[in-house]
Amino acid sequence: MSKFLCFVVAITLLDFCPTTEAAILNVTGAAAVISPPLDVSTDAFESNTAAWLFAEQQNVTLSQDIAVDISVPGTSPSGGVRNLSAGIIPAGTQIDSYFIHFDSVDGDAQNPVVVSGSVTFDRDVLGLMVLSDNLNPSHAYPGLPTTLYSPTGELEIVGGGAGTLTNDQITLSPDRRTVSFNFRNGVGTDDCRIVTTAVPEPATWILLATAVVLCGAWRFRKWTVTSR
Repeated sequence: MSKFLCFVVAITLLDFCPTTEAAILNVTGAAAVISPPLDVSTDAFESNTAAWLFAEQQNVTLSQDIAVDISVPGTSPSGGVRNLSAGIIPAGTQIDSYFIHFDSVDGDAQNPVVVSGSVTFDRDVLGLMVLSDNLNPSHAYPGLPTTLYSPTGELEIVGGGAGTLTNDQITLSPDRRTVSFNFRNGVGTDDCRIVTTAVPEPATWILLATAVVLCGAWRFRKWTVTSR
């Protein structure tokens, strides 16, 4: 086997490495996976049927702590309270970031548009940012500096019974793999950033090592045959 063929084997094996798209195992309901848009500010990217989901920065090793509003499984709001669980994802953590955006067409606070759905990942969700105080500082990092976000986008997580007409609800499953949502949008945007663990890097090196072993085994076999 020539060096060129060994190289081809290595590249072919790398094609089987996990990708950012593969991190999303399944979506249901209104959740719709798209390429990162240029603008998700208010009234820029509207739909009455789809909550847009797109990948942001991937395989990022955090250079600083980032704050999240939901850090443990559960439903927010629940039992008449907001049921938020603020937490910190520490610097040095390797993460992937995803964004859910819903902005209804000509929304009316008295007659909100309702959409529901879910997204399931092949890795753990570390936390959710659902309030503007944490969303805004993270739009450029680990969000995308090439996407224009709404400075007022957030979920209306309201406690105290039924809440308001536009009260939103979001759930992180007990296994930390599925985020389910029920958005009620009248005005503004309903936005949520999902932070997951990143694709395990060792998988790449395992596949490369496999290619090297295969090429080495072939060359050894060729040498033993010709030396007889």
